[in-house]
Amino acid sequence: MNAEKALVKAFETVGTKEIPEAGASVREIILDVMKSYPDKWFTQKAFKDNLSSVENIGHSNPYINNVLRKLAETNQIVAEKRGRRVFYQAKKD
Repeated sequence: MNAEKALVKAFETVGTKEIPEAGASVREIILDVMKSYPDKWFTQKAFKDNLSSVENIGHSNPYINNVLRKLAETNQIVAEKRGRRVFYQAKKD
């Protein structure tokens, strides 16, 4: 199993337990997940796959990409580009 699939699998288990109360925004969910697992690197695909089952929030690829990009631009998370992929992690204090 490649590293990305292992990461997605680990996130699937976490995602259903860590999703905040109804009405939370994608931004809040992403920040909560990253703060809960500060040493893990996540991909946009990991969030897309796991948030697609949550009702009443935007979870399209462009929307999640926009949220991740804005969080990185405001230094709330770290974005690391490797080849054509971008990996995201909680910002270290």
